[in-house]
Amino acid sequence: MSDYQLKQINALIVEDYDVSSMIIKDMLSTIGVKSKIATNMEEAISQVKESAFDVIFMDIQLGNESGLDVTRKIREMEIKQPLIIACTANNAITSRDEVIESGMDDYLTKPVSIQSFRDMLIKHKIVEG
Repeated sequence: MSDYQLKQINALIVEDYDVSSMIIKDMLSTIGVKSKIATNMEEAISQVKESAFDVIFMDIQLGNESGLDVTRKIREMEIKQPLIIACTANNAITSRDEVIESGMDDYLTKPVSIQSFRDMLIKHKIVEG
């Protein structure tokens, strides 16, 4: 059981690399966050249409697709907009400005940790610290 009450937090992990998505899912589970996985733009858009998410952890490089483009499409949807956090390797981000301009709220640099997820959720007031 975590120190934080995160049981009601629903997350979507948008990540095309199976190992990374499972590691992120396990980390989030450790702090009580329920999550689903999408591996590409089509799956991500479909999941966002079907379910309300509090937060989306978005990889920037999704094979031939861009997490920036997925984010733009989500921001155009008429839904309760989730917090969208980029999860990316150092070399994948050209600039923080580009991430923010796409509609993302913040970013984490891989490798991520349980503490970095906790800190991000606290920073954006998804949970209280």
